[in-house]
Amino acid sequence: MSEPNGRFESREAFLRSERRRLMDAVNEIEGQTRSLLQGEALEGAVQEMVEQEWLLPDANERLERVLDLCAYLRTLLGEPFEEMREEIERNLISAAMTVQEISETQQGLTQELEAVEMESLEGAQPPPPDVVSKAGMLRSWLERFLKPAIKRVFRHLWQIISGMLTPKSWTLQGGVSVPGLASAQISITFGT
Repeated sequence: MSEPNGRFESREAFLRSERRRLMDAVNEIEGQTRSLLQGEALEGAVQEMVEQEWLLPDANERLERVLDLCAYLRTLLGEPFEEMREEIERNLISAAMTVQEISETQQGLTQELEAVEMESLEGAQPPPPDVVSKAGMLRSWLERFLKPAIKRVFRHLWQIISGMLTPKSWTLQGGVSVPGLASAQISITFGT
């Protein structure tokens, strides 16, 4: 049996390959986050900005939470992957929610850093230039390293979900909320 892309001889080989790629992306998120927390990336900029009160005091805790979430993903999607058929649906949904939380953490930190940069332009008491520079470097780092790794995790997780679970039904809803901006919501019910 061959997958539509012709690269894999079996569904199991395809799923193993996607799982390996997913775990590589999770490892990248974990490594990059650990490097940032330990001050190896960007010379301790997060800690310095927290100490100077330009970032919320819980920035380090949120980054530690990303590490915990990566460990949780490893548990949900760990070996023996193919043998957990009974709980796979629950685990995959939990994994998707976990990756979403990682993404929201990245987005929240990015917004805080953007606010520091904007404060330098609009604020009554602007941050010092070195703080603005560090905020820009951190924001850029989050956008260049963490965000793409999160997207890869989502992409490979979706490949696994679509390869293991059969959709029973789906609905698509949408509308235009603000001129030019559309909103959409998709709901997929999986089952055997």
